[in-house]
Amino acid sequence: MKRIAALLLASLVLLSFISCVKQTGSDVPEEFYVNDLGSVYASAGMEQIFETGETVYYLCTEPGGECRLFFSDKDQKEWLPLCAKPDCLHSDEDCNSILEGNASNKAWLYGARIYYMIYSPQGKGIELWRMRLDGSAHEKLRTFFEERDGGGAAFSFDWYFHNKYAVVRYLQLGTESTGVKMETYVLDLSTDELELKKIELPEGVTLGDPVAGEGNELYCVCEDDAARIVKADLESLSVIELCELSFVPDLFSCELKDGHLYFAEGWDQGKIYRIDTVSGAEEVVASAEPQTRRWYHPYGEYVFGSNTGSVPSLKGTEISDLSGNLIQELTYSDSDPEIVICKILGDHVFGYEIGESAQVSEKPPTWYLDIGEIGTGNLTWHRWAPDGE
Repeated sequence: MKRIAALLLASLVLLSFISCVKQTGSDVPEEFYVNDLGSVYASAGMEQIFETGETVYYLCTEPGGECRLFFSDKDQKEWLPLCAKPDCLHSDEDCNSILEGNASNKAWLYGARIYYMIYSPQGKGIELWRMRLDGSAHEKLRTFFEERDGGGAAFSFDWYFHNKYAVVRYLQLGTESTGVKMETYVLDLSTDELELKKIELPEGVTLGDPVAGEGNELYCVCEDDAARIVKADLESLSVIELCELSFVPDLFSCELKDGHLYFAEGWDQGKIYRIDTVSGAEEVVASAEPQTRRWYHPYGEYVFGSNTGSVPSLKGTEISDLSGNLIQELTYSDSDPEIVICKILGDHVFGYEIGESAQVSEKPPTWYLDIGEIGTGNLTWHRWAPDGE
């Protein structure tokens, strides 16, 4: 959407306020909303998009570095800043849609609250924040690692969320006399104590980037000499090395279903792999010549792929089952302009136009597929924001 003329600004602000009030969640029981989505990380950053009932939330990092939350009613399909202030122009740091401080591009929904973390503005430690579903009542809950200074070495934190947990990793890069040091902690958001509990990892095992999870369990990929799957129980703080992989997976290409991890490596590898979460046994369930299939995003019972590369016959969107059998595809002529999948959530596959790719983290997606239309003659890319915003 082009910028609205100044004379329409007041009505837009009012619309934003009314819409925000509609989904505040103030009458929702505290523990009602829990983001236990199964394959949490299969859609390239679930901590950037989440939903409650009929409302979808999307976290963007704007050009100036601020993190801003948008929301959209699934029926209206219009993205608005998550701010219930009736007099707010959504243009400065006082807007409720903007997260405090140097927030990472990660937020999470638990217990009718939205949680996020930031680096402490004082330069020591990290802070845990939360706010209401309408964007109001930003509240700092705890500061962690205030005493850490790296011992003269460079250090950093990162974090991610799963179910009712926040997982925090502290990385000290080391000096000439010390090596790289990583510590991993778990924070249970359902407790009043909000205490970080350290995971004592087995010798030679690290808790790498997450790829899937369910309940208390989280599966992570660790890469040293080879890629390995590590399984963590965030309740008991126990970790095992499940298996070594024969391939290096894309972190956003995994789905957890019926006791198996499915990885789609459909461009360089041309394969769909299945990993048994008990035995760690690996098998190839589908194989094709590299650069001939669009297997990228396993989700539910499907594998989604999109391509706008130099091979005209491959341009478009392809949908297969978990065994690699083609169900439906939209060619370039069927989906003009060219659209690439960026997020999958609930009943929707979100996408952005080529040419918008540099801005994909700066604004919510503008296109979507309805998963319910798969296998019918009605499947097509629809506008999420009807006016093109």
